[in-house]
Amino acid sequence: MTDFGIARSLEADGLTQTGRVLGTTDYVSPEQAMGRGVDARTDIYSLGVLLYEMLTGEVPFTAETVVGVAMKHVNEDMPDVQRRRPEVSSALAAVIERSTTKDPRNRYTDMADCLADLEAALEVEVARSGGSHGQATNVLETVPSKRKMLTTRRISAAGVFLVLAATVAALLITALTGKNSGPGPSAAPASGAPVEIVGTQSFDPSPGDGEEHDEELSFASDGNPGTGWTTESYNAPTTEDSVGKPGVGLVLDTSQPVAARTLRIRSEVSGWGMQVYAAETGPPTSLQDWGPPIGSEADMEADQTIELTPQTAEYYLIWITKLASTGDGYSVQINEVGLKS
Repeated sequence: MTDFGIARSLEADGLTQTGRVLGTTDYVSPEQAMGRGVDARTDIYSLGVLLYEMLTGEVPFTAETVVGVAMKHVNEDMPDVQRRRPEVSSALAAVIERSTTKDPRNRYTDMADCLADLEAALEVEVARSGGSHGQATNVLETVPSKRKMLTTRRISAAGVFLVLAATVAALLITALTGKNSGPGPSAAPASGAPVEIVGTQSFDPSPGDGEEHDEELSFASDGNPGTGWTTESYNAPTTEDSVGKPGVGLVLDTSQPVAARTLRIRSEVSGWGMQVYAAETGPPTSLQDWGPPIGSEADMEADQTIELTPQTAEYYLIWITKLASTGDGYSVQINEVGLKS
């Protein structure tokens, strides 16, 4: 079974009519919706959507018509599964994210790689629960113990669904049987949970003028990747070479100390460089007072997640060390930022 839309329609409105789409478009890939060529990566996209539904209880996109749903698969980012289920590990969320990227070239190339990552995610879920016991042990026994034995010839639909079911079952079991009663109002976010960013401000230390398109600051964390905060435009790849100042940056305010482990940045263009700093109080007004960087990337992609050295902090600084060429000069536009613990 590879077309999950058709499979669902057989249980409900199983008959087709002239001019009507066969099945639903809940699981349709962007390339399939646009009438382009499809291959195994199209099925991987549908599988990722199904996994999202298994974890959250609903499909990622809804609309009044099937065409409306299909267009959302083409144009809109997949919702973050961890926003609906904060207890889902980053490993499992990453499988969904990679499976459902819009560009097929960025998805898993075959089901074997996807299945291996699902097995690894299941191990993470169990490890986070403090060990496997009770029903969780029975679930784990259904998963192959020697991942080295997996090859593309041995991957079957049954194997994929087995690991899907085992992953979700183990997640639910550990969530329902865990001993913790849940975090209180002032507790830190669960591991892998999104960290709320309550404010942003530009960081333009001396000899800068103290601001950098401050009227756009809210766009960097407003949940809309179509808008963004932009640095001023410079005539060289670095602000040092352009105007003699060490750089510019963006400060994220989390309102309370948290040890973020990852920082996701969606920007307008790729090819720029940055460092990440953290401070528990402040925010500091000079770069030296921020201490050593906790993450860096010299050649950013347009959508990239940076691993951070966990450090309890209320303020996080994205310090731009290299600007991107835009045709009219050098600048960086950050469309959306997100921290996870």
